[in-house]
Amino acid sequence: MKNKKIIPNLPASSGALVVYKGKILLIRRDNKPTIPNPNMWSIPGGQVEKGESFDEALVREIKEEIGITPKNYQLLGFFETEKQNAIYLLELTNEETQEIKLGDEGQELKWFKPQEIADIDAVPIVRDFFQKNAKKVEPLIKSETKTEDLRKYLQTESRKSRHLR
Repeated sequence: MKNKKIIPNLPASSGALVVYKGKILLIRRDNKPTIPNPNMWSIPGGQVEKGESFDEALVREIKEEIGITPKNYQLLGFFETEKQNAIYLLELTNEETQEIKLGDEGQELKWFKPQEIADIDAVPIVRDFFQKNAKKVEPLIKSETKTEDLRKYLQTESRKSRHLR
C-alpha cells in the first residue's frame, strides 16, 4: 500500500511491525560492538538513505533483512528519538511468510507474541513499548480491522507520551 512520498531530514529510519497470525517478526541484530544495540532483538528496518522516502527505505530494508518485497504495508506514525523514525504495519500473506529468509544483516529471525517481546533482550525502545502495550496490541494485530485499530491506539498513546505522532 503506497503512502504519500515523504522524504525526511536525515538521520531518519523506517521500521515495521511485521505481523502474521497474531505474532510479530523480530530480527536479532548482529553481535558487533560497533553498531547500536548489538545482539538484541529489534523490528526489521533501518536507516533512510539520502534522497529516499520513508516508504522507499522501508521496502529496501525489508528486502535486505527478511528477503521479501513488502506489498501490504501502512504507515502508523512517527516515533521521535535523536532522529525521526517512521513505523509501519506490514501484514504478511501466507505466501510471503513462506518466502521469508534472513538477509545479509542480523543473526536470526523469530516470531513473537506481543507479551513475549516485553521479556526478551530487545532494543530498549522496542522492549519498553511492549512492556507497556503488549496486552493492548495483541488483540489489535489479531482483529480484522487491525490497521485502523492499531493506528487509533498508537495515536491515542502518542498524545499521552508525545513520542509517536
